[in-house]
Amino acid sequence: MAKGKPKWQQEPKSDKQVKIQASPESTDKQTPAWQFHKRDRDHGKWGWDKLSAQDFCDLLHSQLANFETMTWAEILRAVGDKREGNMHHNVAVDRCSKDAQKRLAELNADDLDEIFSLRLGNKHRLYGVKEGRVLRFIWHDTEHSVYEVKK
Repeated sequence: MAKGKPKWQQEPKSDKQVKIQASPESTDKQTPAWQFHKRDRDHGKWGWDKLSAQDFCDLLHSQLANFETMTWAEILRAVGDKREGNMHHNVAVDRCSKDAQKRLAELNADDLDEIFSLRLGNKHRLYGVKEGRVLRFIWHDTEHSVYEVKK
C-alpha cells in the first residue's frame, strides 16, 4: 500500500465547459411524422370522413409529402404570403371558435391548452397535437373556421 496522496504533475484545467448545441429533446432538426388515429372522423365541418379517398390521397402525396422533406425548424420558420407571421403555429384552444372548444370537449380532449395549425392553402388548415416530432391530426378545416382570425 502506498503512503500519502497521489501527486499531479499539473492541476487539471477547470475552464472547460460542456456545450450543448440544442436540447436533446429538441425536434428542430427532425423531420415531421404524422398520425391519424386520433382524427375526428365525423364532425360536419372538419371531419376527415368528408374527404373522398382521392382527396385524401392527394393530401398525402402533394401536401404532407412536401412537409416531410423539411425539418420542424424550417416548417416553423415558414412565413405567410402577404403578411408577416408564421404560416404554421400553435393556437391557444381558448382562442379557437366556440364550436371547436365544444368539439374538443366531446372528444375528451378539452384538457389541451393548444393545438397546432398546419397551413395548406389560403384558408385550408390541418389541426392537431404536436408531441415531439409527431403531429397527431384532429381536424381537416378547409374554411379556416376552427380558428377564425379577426381582420
